[in-house]
Parts: sequence; C-alpha cells; structure tokens
Amino acid sequence: MTTSINAVASHNDLVTAPITYSSPTSGQRGFSTVMFISSDSTLGGSDRVRSYATAAEIATALAAGTLSASAAAAGTIAFAQANPPDRFLIGRKDGAETWAAAYALCVVDVLGVEAFGICIQSRVDADILAIGAAVEAEGLRLFGAQANNADLLSGAIASSTLAAMAAYKLTALYYHTTDTQWLDVAHMVDRLSWDPDETSAGWNSAVLTVSAYTGTAITQTQKAQGRTNNVNLMLPFGTTTDLYVDPGHVMAGLQISEVVTGMWVSTRIREAIADLIVAYAARGQKLPVTSGGQAVGNAAVFAILLRGVTGGHFVADQIQVTNVAITAADLLAARLRYTIVAQNVTSARSLAFPFTLSTTAVI
Repeated sequence: MTTSINAVASHNDLVTAPITYSSPTSGQRGFSTVMFISSDSTLGGSDRVRSYATAAEIATALAAGTLSASAAAAGTIAFAQANPPDRFLIGRKDGAETWAAAYALCVVDVLGVEAFGICIQSRVDADILAIGAAVEAEGLRLFGAQANNADLLSGAIASSTLAAMAAYKLTALYYHTTDTQWLDVAHMVDRLSWDPDETSAGWNSAVLTVSAYTGTAITQTQKAQGRTNNVNLMLPFGTTTDLYVDPGHVMAGLQISEVVTGMWVSTRIREAIADLIVAYAARGQKLPVTSGGQAVGNAAVFAILLRGVTGGHFVADQIQVTNVAITAADLLAARLRYTIVAQNVTSARSLAFPFTLSTTAVI
C-alpha cells in the first residue's frame, strides 16, 4: 500500500505516529526527489511538471526552449553532485500566479513521482515566506530556500525580514551572495539522495559546481551569527578547495538528516499498521483492542525501528515500543496506543584534541 503525500482524503489518519524531537545538539512514499519550481520556464506550454533523469536531458530541454537558463543551471548543478539524484523535477509557475498557488499545483501534478524536497527560483523574502508557511502547514515536505540577506550574518534572525520562519522545522535556509547560484538545490540534493530505507545520510558531501561567495570573505563572527540563526553557509573544510555546508539545519535547529529520519519512521509506521489492518480485514478478522492486539501492533512497529537501526538512523539497543494500558475510552474509540522512543544517531561534526607540547620525553 502506498501512502500518498498529496493532500487528498484517505483512511491513513486512522494511524497516527507523531514525531517529537529532543533539543538538537548541534509502492511506499519516497524521500529522495527534489523539485525546483521555475518562474520562467514553459515546459512545453501545458505541462506543470517535468521529470529529468540526466544532465543531458536538461541540456536538450534548454536547447529546445522549454527550460530557462536559470532552471537548466539548477538542474545541471543537481546532477553534478557527488550523489546525483535518480531524477530531478522541474515545475512551472505560470505568469501572475502567486508562488503559493504554483507550489500547490506543482505538488499535485508530480507525474506519479513524490516530490519531497522543494526549491524555488525566487530569492525574494515574501516568496520564501509564502512557500515556507505552506510547507510548514502541510507537514509533508522539506523546503530549501536561498537568500542573500547580509543581516542574517550580522544580527538575530528575530530582527530580520525572515523572522516569521525562525522556528520552522521543515525549512532550511541557505545564504549566498549571488542569486543565480544554486546552493539550495545542490545541498538539498546531497541530503536527500540517500534512500532512508537503506541508510541515513552522513555528515556531508561537498557542494559541487556552486561558485564561491563574492565580495569580502565571511568572517568567523559572521559564521557564528549565521550558525546561531541556523542559516546554512558553504565554507572550506580540510585541505581541498571544495566547499561544504556543516551539516545542514532547518530553521528550528534540527539537522536535516534528523528531520528526514523522523518523517521516514513516522510514514513507515503508518504504512505498516495500515497494511496490517487491511490484511486482517481481508481475512475477515479484527485486530482486537486487547493485549494480544497490542502485541501484534508492537511487533510491527518494532520491526520498523530495527530497520532504522540497520540503516544508521537509530542507536542499537536504544529503541523501545511500550504498550499503553487499554482504558474504557480506548475500547469506545477502538484504539490501541503505544509510546515509542528511539535515540537518533548523531553524526560527529566537531572533534576536540587538546594538545600539549613537551620539552621532555613523553614515552
């Protein structure tokens, strides 16, 4: 059974698996496809969304005039990453449509492919806020936005024009001095190209083919303020000339990989329990509101958590599914309840090595 991510009616709300995040320390639904919404591409004049599998297909569409130079540049950068996507979706904002309206139409018309990551061509604060609010309210996708607001690196985000999104859990904000660079696309592709059914994304890959910042180099003070504001910056790391985002946060401070893990496990639990209920019904049976029924559901949920351990999402021996005592209200509501706790695997990103130089032998 496939759980649709589009806002259409289904019985899936019978199964709830809300995710609560602890404070950050630094057919099934897919989680790997990024959609770029373009404001100046025709896509042939009638299609709302088109899917591209290679950079060569992007180049062909550019030559045919169905993709704009901006959309083609975004698509080319997507396929240039170390972990390129299987496909890259490009949607079309039509004329005077608002960005929120274009988003709503694009995510419905996704050619049978589920768009999980969203990026947009606009760098205008009002457009970013509109898409961020829509994604946050919907609760089904991640939005990677890019802005060139220097005040994001010089003061509290509460004082910026993007203050309204400061607590968003599904929006990642990237800073770049040049609007026609696609850091948002490059990093969203990097974070989402890992299939969470198989593995949780590691620390990071370099953002490739994205040009460096122009103007005065970013200072340590600006970097610290940007990090405080959970604004994602691309900076050097190690001895290479590559640039990295460390490691990529949403506005609320959670690592992007943690958010993907949470959305993945919640969805897979809902799918597993929905399949379980359908299987019982197909046999003319009931999943009883008893301790026996709870045990069946408990086992199904625990199996999903074990997949999370294998995939590097959760710490081994730190997953727990506990049955909640059945009450009279549960019997009336035909409801089974559980509490689920799982410890996220946090990727090491800061290592400290206090060093003492001695004038005498140490060994």
